[in-house]
Amino acid sequence: MKAKALAEQLGMGKFWKEVTESFGQPERYNMRPLTDGFTCALPPLKMPGLRYEPKTSAPYSVAAAHACHSVRLDKNRKKIRLTFFPVAVHLCEVQFKKQNTVIPFTRESPPNAPLTNQVSEQWYCLLDAQEWATHKDALTTLASDVYTEWETRRKANQV
Repeated sequence: MKAKALAEQLGMGKFWKEVTESFGQPERYNMRPLTDGFTCALPPLKMPGLRYEPKTSAPYSVAAAHACHSVRLDKNRKKIRLTFFPVAVHLCEVQFKKQNTVIPFTRESPPNAPLTNQVSEQWYCLLDAQEWATHKDALTTLASDVYTEWETRRKANQV
C-alpha cells in the first residue's frame, strides 16, 4: 500500500498502523486502496432517495450505496483524515449528532458519495496522534454502529 510507505516517510508509521487496524478491517470491508489511504466498502445497500449531486452535471438517482468511510493521510498537516460518507451518517444520525459535541467533525459536500434525503454532507475529522488517542473509542464505536446498521438494513432488503 502506497499510503503505508508515505506514512513511514512522514514519521507517522505507528500512528497510521493503529488507525488502519481500527478502521480497515478486511474481515468486514472491501478495502479500496487510494494513493493516500483507503475507502471501506460494504455489500450494496439499497435505500430510497439516494442520489449524486455532481458539480459538473445534473443530479441523478442511484439504487444503492457501497462505501461507508475512508481513511486518508493529510500529509501537509501530518494528520489522518477519517471521513464518514452521508449514508453512514444517515444510518446512525443520532449517534453522530451525540458525538459531534466532543469529536471535531467538519461537514462538506461529498465529491463522489451518494446523498440521502436526510443527509447531504459527509462528516470528517482531522486527527494527530494525540487527538486519535482522545477520540479513538468514540470513532471506532461509530464505525461499528454504522457497520451493524448497514448489515441489518441490507439483510432486511433481501427478504
